[in-house]
Amino acid sequence: MRSGQRCPIGEFKKAVTAVGFDRKGELLALGSSDGKVRIVKAQDGSLVSSFSTGGSPSALSFSSDSALAASGSSKGEVAIWETKSGQLIRKLDGHKGKALLVAFEPGSDTLLSIGADKTMREWNFNTGQNTRNMNWPKVTEVSSAACSEDCSIIAIGAVEIKYLGSYSGIREFKYFAILNRQGEEVSRIGVGNENHVDAVAMSCDGSLIASGALRDCVRIYDTTTGGQLA
Repeated sequence: MRSGQRCPIGEFKKAVTAVGFDRKGELLALGSSDGKVRIVKAQDGSLVSSFSTGGSPSALSFSSDSALAASGSSKGEVAIWETKSGQLIRKLDGHKGKALLVAFEPGSDTLLSIGADKTMREWNFNTGQNTRNMNWPKVTEVSSAACSEDCSIIAIGAVEIKYLGSYSGIREFKYFAILNRQGEEVSRIGVGNENHVDAVAMSCDGSLIASGALRDCVRIYDTTTGGQLA
């Protein structure tokens, strides 16, 4: 497909709520608010398969070999699908809120998921076993999540409400927490209360994050220093 050429994917009857490329950029997953997910060829938009999730799709990803697709929904349901046929392989139940991220760890049988319930879960996608959980009890709200290509570095958009005493009262803090693979915070990027933390993307190597912000702009941060680059 030539640059600027429209890809004839077709019309969606409902809003598109999640999108995701495979690692080669050959396949594209498209989820809409009616619960349907379409797997299409990125080159020409032709349909490969389709399936329906439990709730509006909120996160989509492919395995390293693109043989499997993972979906997360607004109801917290995580599921594994066969890419070519659209056949359901298994559901992974555990999140109590919207699934914000699903990601296959390269070279392993682990799927990572992060939910609005302030929980990170690891699953063996071959057996469906929930192998490890991590939560952030001090965080009031988690509204976005992203990770590096190898899943070793994670970012979550967080809101924390603190009582600072009778003089200062209650204050709201918004920030992106940079986490290691164990879900432990290694650094924090404050964004100011006037900005959003409900949209974040991470570079493949985990060195940068991009976030949505007010005033029609996108901001880019260095995950090591916390410095704003743009």
